[in-house]
Amino acid sequence: MKKTVILFISFVFSSALFAQQLAVHNQYYLNSSLVNPAATAITDCKTFGISDKHQWLGIQGAPSIQTFYAQVPKQFSKYKKHGLGANLVRDNNGATQNLGCELIYTFQMFLGRSNTRLSLGLSGKLGQYTFDERDFTEYLIDPAISRTVFSEFYYNAASGFYLYSDRFFGGLAVYNLLPLSTEYYLEYGNDSFFSTLLAGYYFKPRKNKFNIKSTVYIARGENLLQVDLKNRICFENQISSGILIRKYLGDLMSANQNVILFVGYDLDKWNFQYCFDLGINRLQMNNYGSHQVSVGYRICRDIYDCPTYDKSK
Repeated sequence: MKKTVILFISFVFSSALFAQQLAVHNQYYLNSSLVNPAATAITDCKTFGISDKHQWLGIQGAPSIQTFYAQVPKQFSKYKKHGLGANLVRDNNGATQNLGCELIYTFQMFLGRSNTRLSLGLSGKLGQYTFDERDFTEYLIDPAISRTVFSEFYYNAASGFYLYSDRFFGGLAVYNLLPLSTEYYLEYGNDSFFSTLLAGYYFKPRKNKFNIKSTVYIARGENLLQVDLKNRICFENQISSGILIRKYLGDLMSANQNVILFVGYDLDKWNFQYCFDLGINRLQMNNYGSHQVSVGYRICRDIYDCPTYDKSK
């Protein structure tokens, strides 16, 4: 047990600055606004959702993260609309805790007479980072450990654009637009910038009662390169399932890769989803993977306002 605790603390020290925010960011398959503010409120419905994720089951002090989001569109002309959104996050990772809030605004419009829309988004983030050293094992001797609680506030901003239609979607976003506001909590690994690319296409075979959504996601930072490939199939009976393959490069290359399996079900205005995250690395030998459940709800003016509603956008 002592070896496990020391190993876990060492891992937290070496990777917490990356993992704290990446854990939030990597839930984009449930809420795309986490990786691009312009992907907020792009449907014609008000949407709300909560999720609860527990990582590395079987390891004491393993990370867990809870999120809540709300997105509200506001049509102000036939071809233009506003969007408002909020993401609330509670992220525990060993001795660290992050409480954050992100507020988002988008402006969306049709491009010409096509069915393609352009969304421009801007977000501001405010949060509190806490590092508690009081429970560190007495066998870990380090003069840098004061065995106290350190807390600080942070803020930053992000911006992006997003193109979407009934057939495709894609967009770019840049984070950390403002100078870093903290001394210890260095968002996305102390990068002066952090950029994301999210794009995909809907395959809708004729005379078939299903559609396939293929997505590629790339995150690029000063010391990070992450590539995700995802395929999801959605049946006419509102049951969906899919697989996501994730590969880390750069400073997180030792994390190797992850395979995420997920299943979902739409029941009227509700959506339920379960995800199982299997890390393909040495750490997987000491835990039972990561599990996440999420619940979403949407409010539409009329059932016909959302014929192409996609819970994962």
